[in-house]
Amino acid sequence: MAPTTRFGGPNQNTNYDLRWEKAANFNAGVDFELFGSKLSGSLNYYIRTNRDLLGNYNVSNPPNIQGQTFANVGTMRNTGFELQLNASVLRKGDFTYDLGFTGAYNNNKFVSFSNALFQGQKYIDVVGMPAPGSPGTMQRLQEDTRIGSFYALKSAGVNDQGALLVYNKKGEVIPGNQATNDDKQFVGNGLPKFTMGLSNNFKYKKWDLSVFLRGAFGYKLFNTYAFYLGTPATQENANVLKSAYDGGKYSKLTSPTTYSTLSDYFLEPGGFLKIDNVTLSYTQPVQTKFLQSVRIYATSRNLATFTKFTGGDPDLIQVNGLYPGVNKNSDNNGTLDYYPSTTQLLLGVQLTF
Repeated sequence: MAPTTRFGGPNQNTNYDLRWEKAANFNAGVDFELFGSKLSGSLNYYIRTNRDLLGNYNVSNPPNIQGQTFANVGTMRNTGFELQLNASVLRKGDFTYDLGFTGAYNNNKFVSFSNALFQGQKYIDVVGMPAPGSPGTMQRLQEDTRIGSFYALKSAGVNDQGALLVYNKKGEVIPGNQATNDDKQFVGNGLPKFTMGLSNNFKYKKWDLSVFLRGAFGYKLFNTYAFYLGTPATQENANVLKSAYDGGKYSKLTSPTTYSTLSDYFLEPGGFLKIDNVTLSYTQPVQTKFLQSVRIYATSRNLATFTKFTGGDPDLIQVNGLYPGVNKNSDNNGTLDYYPSTTQLLLGVQLTF
């Protein structure tokens, strides 16, 4: 890669050794059928190692023009189980009920920032949060640590003056505005440990009903909207969220001294269960020369979401990639951009010729 220039000078180091990232996968599994094929499925164990991950790595300056070089260095490993089940739950007269389940448990580790050529740092503080104030970064990508690890101050509640209290590195309770970066610690993770999908298919004579549920569990989300717009001390003369005055935890932060202090006070459970798709249909056979059947159906998508997260639909916050669990822009920095999820209702007719 040749360096690009800006105002007559190069703004990045040359690296002619850039290449595609590599992946090595190991899978072991078993397929099974039980109870006369009424229950079938598969169980798989996997190890997925990604090498030569692209990123910016610290280098000496000089001889390099810039202090960082974009290179293939990082290594990341995922291990886990994947389960798939199909069950014929009920057969009684004209009524049938079939169930399908898929689930995955994942354990992740960022292995290394270094290789034979580049000796990278042990960690990188990432996901810088924007103004107002100077919040700093929200996550730390560190060797031998799960990606998506939130690295911030640990909250100790709110004092009588409405200021945020936190723990320092000695375990003492101090006001948030007196804390330093040395007081930060790992306070949660934005990568789901378990994901699942559940399909339910019911049939009675000419009627069909399918209900598909989807969920993710075991992770945290940073409530960006509450942090910037959800407390009484957020901004003067600005519109704020209802949470600033609803008597909840965010309405207690009335002091402006700590409104831009990043802490796990704004981390919430991100787990959710969503009624993702519901379809009801009626099929009428037709005995004509050109038409075999007519199917009338109604489908609802994103019908309901059950979650403890108060910052909108948790399914809209990215939980893949290197920096999961917080709203980001294209530069992987925090952002307030948000587009609400919608519920769709579709009506249709399907003709079979």
